[in-house]
Amino acid sequence: MIICSIDPGSKGSICLLEEGKAPSFFDINKNPIAAAKLAKTYNPDIWVMEKVHANSTDAKQAIWSFARNVGQLEGKIDAPIFYVTPRTWQSWAGIYGAGKGKGTKKKAYEICTTMYGKVFFTGPRGGILDGRCDALLIGHWYVENVLKKNFK
Repeated sequence: MIICSIDPGSKGSICLLEEGKAPSFFDINKNPIAAAKLAKTYNPDIWVMEKVHANSTDAKQAIWSFARNVGQLEGKIDAPIFYVTPRTWQSWAGIYGAGKGKGTKKKAYEICTTMYGKVFFTGPRGGILDGRCDALLIGHWYVENVLKKNFK
């Protein structure tokens, strides 16, 4: 079974998870259509996307950008999508409310690098690729909380 999990932010990523294999990532980098098109070639069995919403403190441009990414991803995927809120998967991972600023991103990075090493989650200049971390944890949340609970 191939699970495709998505963090739809502008620095987000699409993660393909398949049992016994290392994850594959397609970074959105302001081009969600190209990333979804690549991921779709693997014919995933399930698509899981973070269900995002705007906050009153978000800039208008950021809200439109987020909405555009989600709409483009949904249109290109053209398949049923399972949605999960950030609070749900982050609480499961133990990172919800991990601190102001980048505390949540740092904890997600620590979890992901423990599982798969730093190679997937660190950029060429050493920065954290937090979209990849989020997409991976969304996929693992789905496996643990939907797949395993429905097929026991």
